[in-house]
Amino acid sequence: MALMATATPRVQKDILNQLQMARLQVFTISFNRNNLKYAVLPKKPKKVIQALCTVCPVMTDTMADSLQRAGILELDYHAGPQ
Repeated sequence: MALMATATPRVQKDILNQLQMARLQVFTISFNRNNLKYAVLPKKPKKVIQALCTVCPVMTDTMADSLQRAGILELDYHAGPQ
């Protein structure tokens, strides 16, 4: 299973090719879902990037750890620099 939040069709294809996944079923939904809450906050330019770089990998890694503990073979992938 590959989960992608905002990947373009080109990026999706590239990821699936790199993972060598066969017999694919692709499901897509709008990002605008009723279980999400949005907030608009003033941004402090230097802190925005730091916050994203801190939170996003932790979320992905937490999900990966949970899947592994459940006995599901998985490998998490971060597209950006680490």
